Amino acid sequence: MDTILRLWEQENIDSLEGASGVVLIGAGQFGRKALKRLFKKHPSLSFTVVDARKEAIDLARREKVNFTGFAGDGIDYLVENPPDEGAWIIPAVPIHLAYLWLSRVLALSGFRIGPCPVPEELSRRLPNPFHHDADCIFASNATFLCPDHCSEPDGICTYTKEPRKPDLFSLIADSIPTGWAGAVVRSFQLAPGIGGYPAKHLRLLEEWAKKLPAGRALIIATACRCHGVVHAGRILQVK
Repeated sequence: MDTILRLWEQENIDSLEGASGVVLIGAGQFGRKALKRLFKKHPSLSFTVVDARKEAIDLARREKVNFTGFAGDGIDYLVENPPDEGAWIIPAVPIHLAYLWLSRVLALSGFRIGPCPVPEELSRRLPNPFHHDADCIFASNATFLCPDHCSEPDGICTYTKEPRKPDLFSLIADSIPTGWAGAVVRSFQLAPGIGGYPAKHLRLLEEWAKKLPAGRALIIATACRCHGVVHAGRILQVK
């Protein structure tokens, strides 16, 4: 199996054209903005909005967008109601959704991810690393507040008007140290300031992780061109 899983090389996709639906996790301010912008671009798509707070779902309905609302935990929803492979997932919650979803899925098979420190060799190579916890860092190509309307152009930064720095999702994958397994989920730009990934990429992540032996150290990251979150852990068998 591949030691490094790059979840953007499987196919050339960067839009919701042909998608079977959208599952938006989180109905806060950012989630409502994502819902409104994506519905405006793709009004024929089926939207599902998940938030633990019923009042947030009710507030989202004021956007005059047709969607199915579910009041409950977002990770529980994805585990219990797996989106079909043609759907897209839009994380709009302040958690590392792909990592926590994987942890929950592995637990169903008798394994878990035990936290361990992010390797210093990886942290040193990432731009502007911020250590959230020993096992989690955030990284960003930006030292400024990015404009809300950023369209993530290929060559030039929307804010600085200078050549764009290397894509962060690729840099993370290239920086994972020898001896570590790693998977990087790319967040694709779907509307200005709005990113997400195909549901089938979570399926590929699960298949990859279940082939790792117990005790293996791994890196799980989600990143777009400029911003990313990285978790480090170890596959442990639950006794």
